[in-house]
Amino acid sequence: MGYKVIWTDEAIADLRQIVARIAQDNPSAAVKMGEEVIHKSLLLADYPRMGRVLREAKRDTLREIMIQPYRLIYEINDASSTVMLRVWWHGARREPEIK
Repeated sequence: MGYKVIWTDEAIADLRQIVARIAQDNPSAAVKMGEEVIHKSLLLADYPRMGRVLREAKRDTLREIMIQPYRLIYEINDASSTVMLRVWWHGARREPEIK
């Protein structure tokens, strides 16, 4: 693994909330979603640029991976070889504010 994947507290809380919400209606779908998120986040260690450039930021270091209907937004730091998971964002919500 070339990069270290760092989960922000916000990203962890969002994932827990998403899985809990899905589990209310479909526990097996909740498990599947959680597993898919973790699998994709682990891939970022070897392939940090696998997501598309975040259109709101227009810079190569801010990217997203779509896990319908959610967007996993992350930032790449090549100097420290890290990938910081920033925000899980539901596709139906207003666009996230990017700084």
